[in-house]
Order: sequence, then structure tokens, then C-alpha cells
Amino acid sequence: MVYMDKKLLYATKKSVGDQCEVVQLILQRYGVRLECIEEHVILSCDEDWGKVHSMCINGDCLFLSNQRGISKMDLTTRQHTLILDAPNDPRKLTKFGPDLLFTNQRSCSVWKLQSNGEADVFAGKEEGSLD
Repeated sequence: MVYMDKKLLYATKKSVGDQCEVVQLILQRYGVRLECIEEHVILSCDEDWGKVHSMCINGDCLFLSNQRGISKMDLTTRQHTLILDAPNDPRKLTKFGPDLLFTNQRSCSVWKLQSNGEADVFAGKEEGSLD
């Protein structure tokens, strides 16, 4: 999974023992190509994180959708918390003003997530949609 913000690239990679790491790559442009000039591990994930399905930056926070749910990491303090517990339910994230939108593929709906972890249906129905 990769997410780009200005001249920074955020990516996930496997490390020793199938542990997942989130890395920040600092890029420099050389003509038409980009070259990584620095790499920093910003988060080491537990094995039960599984695959990171989606990433999104909103303000100073990096949001990650993984096997546990949706996590929030403050990029200035590196503090990391799980803000939405949703095991084994892959979700796609996108910025929406000060909040996030995420998909719930099981119920065919889109939800709005506030930074405090409160989630409300944005489109579709809570119990699912037949469309």
C-alpha cells in the first residue's frame, strides 16, 4: 500500500518475521523521475495487523485501514491508536474536509468518520443496501 503527500511517500513493507512496517520516504525530483533520498520507519505493526488495505493523511494524522479496523497515527508525536474496531472488514479511506469517508463493503455503504472515532452513515444504509 502506498500514499503520496507532497514530496513524501508513505508505504507498507514486510520486515523480519512477516511483521509489517509503515515507512516514510523522502523523495527528490530528478527531471522526470523521483528518487528516494531518505527512508524512515514510522510504525512497526503487530503480525495480527495483516494487510494494510488503505491509507490517508488528514491534517497531521495518517489513517490506516487494516485487519483490526481503522488506526490513527499522529505524524508529529508518532502516537498510534485504533479508532474504529472492525476486524476482518477491509475498508477504503479518503479525506473529506476535517473528517474521513470509508467504505463498508459488507453493507455496501459509505461512512463518515470523525477524528474522535465517531462514525455515521454517509451514503447507503446501516444494515446494507440491495443496490
